[in-house]
Parts: sequence; C-alpha cells; structure tokens
Amino acid sequence: MKFLYLADLYAARRNSGQTLTAWPWAFVNFGPYCAQAMEAIDRAATAGVIAREARESAFHADKEYYLHRALGHEPALAAELPMLVLSPLRAAVKRWADDSQGLLDHVYFETEPMRGVNPFDRLDFRKCSVPVAPSKPVEPEKLSEKKLRKGRALIAALRDRTLSAAQTTPVDTGPVDDSYYQAVGHDAEPIDDGIEVRAGVLGLDSPDGEGE
Repeated sequence: MKFLYLADLYAARRNSGQTLTAWPWAFVNFGPYCAQAMEAIDRAATAGVIAREARESAFHADKEYYLHRALGHEPALAAELPMLVLSPLRAAVKRWADDSQGLLDHVYFETEPMRGVNPFDRLDFRKCSVPVAPSKPVEPEKLSEKKLRKGRALIAALRDRTLSAAQTTPVDTGPVDDSYYQAVGHDAEPIDDGIEVRAGVLGLDSPDGEGE
C-alpha cells in the first residue's frame, strides 16, 4: 500500500501534482490509504503476479494479516514506468522492504501530501515538489608544510617565466603601411609644412604665465 503511494508521490513531484494512478488517497489510521490500491493488491495476488501469505495476528486472536512478496522477477509493468518514478521507487523498496516502521514514519512525517492534514482528509498531491538535497560545506584540505613549500616554489617559477617572456617578446604594434615606414625614415628631418612647431610643457610655456 505505502509503496504504491510512493509511486504516486514520485510521479506528482515531477508532473505538477499529477499522480501515476489518479487514485484518491486519504489520511486513514497509519497514513496514506486508498481503497483502489487495496483492490489492486488483491487482484495482483489472485492473478499470481505477487505471492500472498496469511499470518495470525499477534494482537487479535481472531484476525489475520497478509505478507506480500515478489515472485523473484520484476513484472513487465515496471518497464512502462517513467524512470523518474521507477528509480526512486526501487531505492525505496530496497531501503524499507524489511523495515515497516521506517516506511510508515517516512510516508507519515516526510511526504508533502501528509503535511498539515487531519484524519480522513483527502491528500493533495499538488503540494509535491522535487526535494533539494542539503548542501554540505566543503572543508578546505589542510596542507603540510612540505606541500606548501612546493606550491610556493611552483608559483614563483611561474611568475619568473611570465616576466621573462614579457621582456623578450616584442610588442605587437599592429599592421603598418608604407606611410608608417616613410615617417620613420624621416623622423630626424625637420617638418616643413607651414605649421610652426613649438615644444613646451603644457601649463608652463604660456606667454602670459598662465597655463594653457
């Protein structure tokens, strides 16, 4: 019963609250209950899909309960389940197949549709959301003094190589044309283009003593 509930829960988490079976689940006694789920289990046992074994109750002499188990192989239906449902469902079966109390605690206290409900309330799977795994702080590794010295030496060597490369690599001046080489060749010659060229320092060579 509770594993069928989890199948619907996992589907609702990934499909905006829409369950796998569309069954009406309610909060009854030990948590999620659904008459349709109970009927499906009975039909599966009658059809021989699962095995059923009757046991006498330790609490009521005139009552019995049933143990259900797989028949050693996975039914063909499993191949039709979405992997986002099948994968967590397999993990849940592996974790709680032999731990009924742990399974009850999980569905009762740790699933979204069971939060804030009263007995016999209909469960609302629109509450479902993909759980976010808590992040763990990353503890920095404490390095030994030997590793620290080695690290410092590597950083220093990298710095030296970078400085050496900067000194020996010519500066890229970009593309040049004939006018550039002509200008370089006449760099020492006076420029006679009718414009008076004056040399000076900005702010210090003004005729009236004020900065220009």
